[in-house]
Amino acid sequence: MSQGVAGGFLKGKYAMKDKNLTIVAVLVLIGGIAAGLFTLEQTRASAPTSPPSPVKTPATATAGTKDAKTSPALSETDKTNGEKKSDTLPQAFLQSSPEKIDTLPKASGSSTKGMTGPQDWWIPRHETGVAPQWPRSMIGAIEAYNPVYRIPSEEKTLYLTFDEGYENGFTPRILATLSQAKVPATFFVTGQFIDTHPELVRDMGLRGFGVGNHTQTHPDMTKLSAERQKAELMKVSEAIKNLTGRQPNYYRPPMGRFDAASVAIAHELGLTTTFWSIAYRDWEVDKQIGPDKALLQVMKQIHPGAVILLHAVSQDNTEMLPRFIEECRAQGYIFKALPGEPSPR
Repeated sequence: MSQGVAGGFLKGKYAMKDKNLTIVAVLVLIGGIAAGLFTLEQTRASAPTSPPSPVKTPATATAGTKDAKTSPALSETDKTNGEKKSDTLPQAFLQSSPEKIDTLPKASGSSTKGMTGPQDWWIPRHETGVAPQWPRSMIGAIEAYNPVYRIPSEEKTLYLTFDEGYENGFTPRILATLSQAKVPATFFVTGQFIDTHPELVRDMGLRGFGVGNHTQTHPDMTKLSAERQKAELMKVSEAIKNLTGRQPNYYRPPMGRFDAASVAIAHELGLTTTFWSIAYRDWEVDKQIGPDKALLQVMKQIHPGAVILLHAVSQDNTEMLPRFIEECRAQGYIFKALPGEPSPR
């Protein structure tokens, strides 16, 4: 091979080698970059991330009830006897609403069976004509004792109840209105009401109305021993039977305050714990809103199977009662007595 040919061959050989080395270097560089990007992605994927912001949902309306010396559980102090009161009604119906509006009920603990500690009865938010739906956390622990708060039915039925903590001069008129309209009702009376107006309790029985147990002194039953709770209930039941000839079937917890133990004790004594699915802030005798507004408060909550709580100390309730009965019947509702209770004669 001539020297010129050899030189050209070697030059081309080394040029090819340099080219190959350049290609290899470029491939190595690309591979390194790709590996770096992959590692970065892996690091990002394994890093902790913040949870999504919670979605805001409408709060559940609360409610309870109260009578000036009878029942509820807001946080208002009744001026007549210093007891705490409560009421019930979705906020959409009453801006200055009852008890605990738009807040969940407080409780010490819960389980799949429901909370067993003290609770205040409240009404979940619901549309007019649609029954409220209570969470299992609220009613699960007491379901075994068959409490009454609404009575499901294919009919448009209503169950009227009145709490009687003390007499404010309106009970005779309420009894007359109900008797004339043949509307059944159950009156939950305290020991004070019985002691001061036994003739009204007797008249309730004679007219064919139910008389229920609202305890002797209207205490927070969840704070009493089992023995004291029984004494509160037994004394009133005995007095009711003596005046009406009938043993009471139903018991309404003062202020709507209850726990599984107090409901069980009432059940042991043959009393069905009775709450409500319609109520409003009606017990404050110096803050009446007028019969027209009172009627609206109740009618906005109306639904089939409703157990309605009204306080007999309210002038508004007394005055709107005839129109309330008329309007409910015009909408196809019928009034019935609680199961086992009498109907007006």
